[in-house]
Amino acid sequence: MPRIFIFGSCVSRDVLEIAEHKGLTLSDYFARSSFASLAGKPYSDPEALDRLESRFQRRMLSRDHDKSVFQIIREAAFDILLVDFIDERFRITRDPGGAIATLSNEFLRVMSERNDSEVIDTNTDERRSLWHDGWGQFVDAVTASGQMHKLVVNKVYWDAAYAQPRPGAAYIDRMNNELDWYYGMVRETCPNAGWLTHSAAALASDPHHKWGPAPYHYSQEFYDASMRELVAIGAQNQR
Repeated sequence: MPRIFIFGSCVSRDVLEIAEHKGLTLSDYFARSSFASLAGKPYSDPEALDRLESRFQRRMLSRDHDKSVFQIIREAAFDILLVDFIDERFRITRDPGGAIATLSNEFLRVMSERNDSEVIDTNTDERRSLWHDGWGQFVDAVTASGQMHKLVVNKVYWDAAYAQPRPGAAYIDRMNNELDWYYGMVRETCPNAGWLTHSAAALASDPHHKWGPAPYHYSQEFYDASMRELVAIGAQNQR
């Protein structure tokens, strides 16, 4: 089966879990990490890692902090490199030495208290600048590995019709505008990247989703159609 390397969120990883047809093998998975964090130096908070009981959460947090994706992606074997930008919803923190970490929900629960660090929000010029730098370094690493032709962007959006009072329509609109900015940057910097696109029906949120309701927890159609297209892409790249 085609092997897939994911740098993104549950919207990409869940394709392998929720789709009825199983046609991909997971090579590796980086989550809870903003591309903007890749623009910074490695971040150190070992006490936070020790406070996490989940092995998966420790691994994701450690990888966000140590920026190990640059080395791992040069050595990994895969047929598809799938990225998505849903986890860009998280803010980031930067210390005076230039170390950056993603303020995922998991990290916020366990992070050590520091008075010398700044928080950089989404939807700001500074965040976009850091994202651009981090994305550029990621692209450089993939290019150095000789696998840029395997890059596929999962072009998803938050469901604008999501009926729950939180996070609210205005916030969803802001997140979707930000996603459009990222997609524009990808087209500018990686004109030959592949795209995994979806119908409006597929991007409808599912109130009975495995992980509960959220504007990026999609319909069964989303996962089934994504699997079919990714299997075809992977098979093509294996030739």
